[in-house]
Amino acid sequence: MASNRHTIHREEPLPLALGRPACRWRQAAIEGLEAMGRPYRVLYSSGNAGAVAAAVLAGLAVSVFPESGLRPGMRVLGAAEGFPELASCRIGLLRNPHRESALADALAGHIISSLDNLSAASEAAE
Repeated sequence: MASNRHTIHREEPLPLALGRPACRWRQAAIEGLEAMGRPYRVLYSSGNAGAVAAAVLAGLAVSVFPESGLRPGMRVLGAAEGFPELASCRIGLLRNPHRESALADALAGHIISSLDNLSAASEAAE
């Protein structure tokens, strides 16, 4: 993903803002860039997705987020901009099957709905 207002994705080497080294999305981004021979540099690394998103929105770097992480002011970079397609991933929500709670149900519902922003993000981009 990149900022809608900047062209940092054209820089060589490509500046990246990524999660920690163990982050699977980080690994997928680096593997994809290396497979296509695209030079890059990790400009910023953080375990805080909000901080990584701030670097992207400021136009300082590009990053990898799940599509549900697309925020207003961001856009998806694809083949048209010279970026590889990344493998899809799944996100799971684990709950204790032995303990029911109205509060846990409400929290789970909120988490699920906050991850389901793909149609809203697509409509906003059009």
